[in-house]
Amino acid sequence: QAECDSFDLRNVTLDMLQEIANLLQHGQGKFVKEEICKLIHHEFDKTTVLDMLLSFVDSYVSQAAGVDFSFTTLAKCFEFLSTVLKSNAMNRALLLDAMLKHKVQVRRILIAFCQRVQVCFETEPNADKLSASMFDAVRKVLQFITIATLENRAMQDLCSWTPHAQTEPSTILACLCNLPFYFLLHSPGQNALFPALIAVTFKHATNVALMNQSLNVKHLQLWITKALKMQDESETVLPTKLWPVLLQFYDQK
Repeated sequence: QAECDSFDLRNVTLDMLQEIANLLQHGQGKFVKEEICKLIHHEFDKTTVLDMLLSFVDSYVSQAAGVDFSFTTLAKCFEFLSTVLKSNAMNRALLLDAMLKHKVQVRRILIAFCQRVQVCFETEPNADKLSASMFDAVRKVLQFITIATLENRAMQDLCSWTPHAQTEPSTILACLCNLPFYFLLHSPGQNALFPALIAVTFKHATNVALMNQSLNVKHLQLWITKALKMQDESETVLPTKLWPVLLQFYDQK
């Protein structure tokens, strides 16, 4: 555990990043902290840290609808990114800087993913018949958004940003608010979506106003109240010590 928590992302070479992509594409093994640690060495040009992985995710999620699409692969991609964010402060800063540097690409990835989820529900409205891999991918992507944006103003801004308001009006936040009703009405969906919405809107007046256009903040209030009683952050990612502050914030909206 200590070895994984202390690894330096700047020691990952482009060849290792390609190996990561290959592991993901072929579904070989569990992509968890231990797997990441095995790929760590020492010499590295630190200017190219995550460009390749971002490009891999971008090209993968943006494939034409007719191309075979593996939600399992995408879940592993975002599991890796979340692991980087949680590993240590330096790696978190490196990844967030890379995301902000490539904000057009990050926006495109997350919006395209939300659109794919919408298509799945339009094709099969009965959630019980949809694949477990899709729900796992949704959970991993939303957990990533939660970890990346919580109390991070620049990342929150990214979620309501669009490069061309006239021709590309969609935002990450709008797409999250418009995910299928399953994520608003059922506990597993709420436990994935609501922490992400909270992370994106907490202490961000503009994002709260944008969310209110599509979603009543009372949904978040009720969910936080229930979460306070459960006192379990394992599924929500949000730290329990923050929940009373969150409830106070959204009670005032």
